[in-house]
Amino acid sequence: MSADGSLLKKAGGRDVEAFERLILEYEKYIFNIAYRMLGNIEDSKDVSQETIIKIYKNIGKYKDWILY
Repeated sequence: MSADGSLLKKAGGRDVEAFERLILEYEKYIFNIAYRMLGNIEDSKDVSQETIIKIYKNIGKYKDWILY
């Protein structure tokens, strides 16, 4: 399992530190996708934040097979 896979598994178990590490690694990527879609910085920040909240609320639904 990759390092990200290990973090996902821990975050899925509600390990806040693991979730924070994942977000720190991927927050710019999430923002960039939103910005390419929306073309507006403020809207992209809002959508990125909403996305991170949704990830946090649903990360327990993560399945190992997604990574392979």
